[in-house]
Amino acid sequence: MRRKGLVLPSLAVAFGLIGYAVFREAHPSPGPFDKEAAQRIRKLCGSRTDCQVRLHDLSERDWDTFYSFGPGTTDETVTRALGTGISLDHDLERAVVLTKHGHIVFSAAEIQGVEHPIAGQVDILCGPPNQPFVRCSSDALLQVDQGTTEGDPARGFGVGGPHYTLTEVR
Repeated sequence: MRRKGLVLPSLAVAFGLIGYAVFREAHPSPGPFDKEAAQRIRKLCGSRTDCQVRLHDLSERDWDTFYSFGPGTTDETVTRALGTGISLDHDLERAVVLTKHGHIVFSAAEIQGVEHPIAGQVDILCGPPNQPFVRCSSDALLQVDQGTTEGDPARGFGVGGPHYTLTEVR
């Protein structure tokens, strides 16, 4: 009798966890760097369509170099760039890494929209071309381009909203 009383609550918990996992996959959200950067972009740029920001203005942390390693980046490439390895889900995530004098002060996995950017995603394009990763100085001047992501869970991306592409001004 006691076992039967535990079956239903256990099943409810199991189905709740499965439902949450499915919801998270259908409605990805940006990671900690993108959330902070997007908030700061909105504050700095407001509704202006022609806006430029300094990279260091996107995070309150004390750092001097930004790295972004996209999906498909090899462990060897990451280690060569940083001098150490970090954990990276090679299929879905990009790793954002901030360093100060060559030491990692912040790293985070950011969900990367594959076919479409997700709402709140911040893509930063700077540094030398034809590199398998992005590397740029904290004082880089970046042109902000805001796009809008339409929500479409059936196609694999969730709630709509703004996303940003920041390109280095040379």
